[in-house]
Amino acid sequence: MKLLIMLLLVAGSLLIIGCHSHDHEGHDHEGHDHSEENHDAHDDHEGHDHGAAEVVTYTLWDDNVELFIEFTPFVLKESNPIRVVLTTLDNFQAMTTDLSIHINGAKIKAKSNQKGVYEANLTLNKAGKQKLIFVLGTGANKRSLVLNDIPVFESQDAAFHGTHPTADAIGSINYQRKDAWNNLFKVETVQQKPVGTIVHTSGIIEPSTSDLSTLVAKRDGVVTIRKNNLTSGTAVRARELLFTVTGKGIMEDDLEMNFIKAQSNLDRQKANLDRKKKLLDDNIIGQKEYDQAVNEYELAEAEFNNIRKLFNKGEKRHLVSTSTAGFVSQLLVQEGQFVKAGQPLASILKTSRVQIKVDVSPRYRALLPTIVDANFINPYTDKAYSLTELEGTVISFGRMTSHAEGHYIPLYFEINNHPDLSPGAMVEVFLMTQENAQQLTVPLSAVLEEMGSYVTFVQKSAETYEKQVVEVGANDGKMVQILSGLSVGDKVITQGALQVKLASMSGTVDPHAGHSH
Repeated sequence: MKLLIMLLLVAGSLLIIGCHSHDHEGHDHEGHDHSEENHDAHDDHEGHDHGAAEVVTYTLWDDNVELFIEFTPFVLKESNPIRVVLTTLDNFQAMTTDLSIHINGAKIKAKSNQKGVYEANLTLNKAGKQKLIFVLGTGANKRSLVLNDIPVFESQDAAFHGTHPTADAIGSINYQRKDAWNNLFKVETVQQKPVGTIVHTSGIIEPSTSDLSTLVAKRDGVVTIRKNNLTSGTAVRARELLFTVTGKGIMEDDLEMNFIKAQSNLDRQKANLDRKKKLLDDNIIGQKEYDQAVNEYELAEAEFNNIRKLFNKGEKRHLVSTSTAGFVSQLLVQEGQFVKAGQPLASILKTSRVQIKVDVSPRYRALLPTIVDANFINPYTDKAYSLTELEGTVISFGRMTSHAEGHYIPLYFEINNHPDLSPGAMVEVFLMTQENAQQLTVPLSAVLEEMGSYVTFVQKSAETYEKQVVEVGANDGKMVQILSGLSVGDKVITQGALQVKLASMSGTVDPHAGHSH
């Protein structure tokens, strides 16, 4: 009996042990190993694996230099890479010079493996806000640009959570400097300038009356053209022989015959004068009749002396040459044509000055006396020229309208001749009165039309931009007034805006991602 009881107790104990062992195995399968999980979690917390820090950018401008700086946040006693991109703002091209970076008395020389792009590594031994000095050039050409309040963090964790309050504002459009260097590109600062009333009209270029001369035949005869391929537009030199006019073979125009006629007329007038003198002495005629005889004699003598000069030289023709350099405005005769004395042969235009006749609507009559400047645009090139750069002046304006002028008032300018503004060409004209107001203005090339609106691209950093909708006012062919959308000091793209627009349409680039130049 006792043996049976003992066997039952042993079996119960084994059953309890087996059940406990089964529960423990089931817990491992259903649950988690908390000891291992806690250890891994602790390791992760210590490591702070947040990924790479974002790239920080700064842009400095000094006169005609743009300095663009890229780096990840600086960490104390680590090798911190920094990239600097230099651009000369005169032509927006890569700048080549010596570059060194100074911090806390240390000098690090930057190296360049690509024109305009410099790289260096900074090891910083002091935490907190530091000052970076970028020294460009050497000797007398040395200049410095300073970047203040750059934080140096004590650890990667602090760098990841740190901020750079003075860093570049980031635009939504990325356009790298290497692309700008390879295209026509320019950025200008928005300024407020004095402006006046602008009148948009048209005009035609005409020869200047002071620079247009006419060659005429000084005797009757047949024309021979002496310059090869002489046509309208042909350039001519001063004192260059262009025509001869000869009367040989034409009885009434032959020089020898004219000489004989002139001599005979002079002899006849001399005899008449002698006779009148005797009659005057005998009081048969009055002084008035005698004076008429003297006048006829002097005319005959002058004509004879003029022909005798040519005849004594043996010249049987009249030579016609131009007195000044220029070009033929009009050729008025043909080879072998008979001309009379005083008949025009050609008109010669000097190449120095031309006139522009501008048609102005009568509603702007009151503004005409106040016109002080103008811009002229060749419609085929779209290039604008100002009155100032053409050394032009306002000559005059009409005082009334007429049917012959199409009911417009003519306004005349005189300017230097320019290849794009040749006589006979039509031009687009923007007339400007005396400045009477201050207005924000940007070059016309800075504004693009987009779906019925006007936009500009504002620079946020050296390589990022933001599209800005603007309201525009009047333009003078070069500059356009900005009524809203921009502020004084904004930097806008004035050349290359279309390329940046295309870059914005192709998708934005993360400006914090960094890039390889």
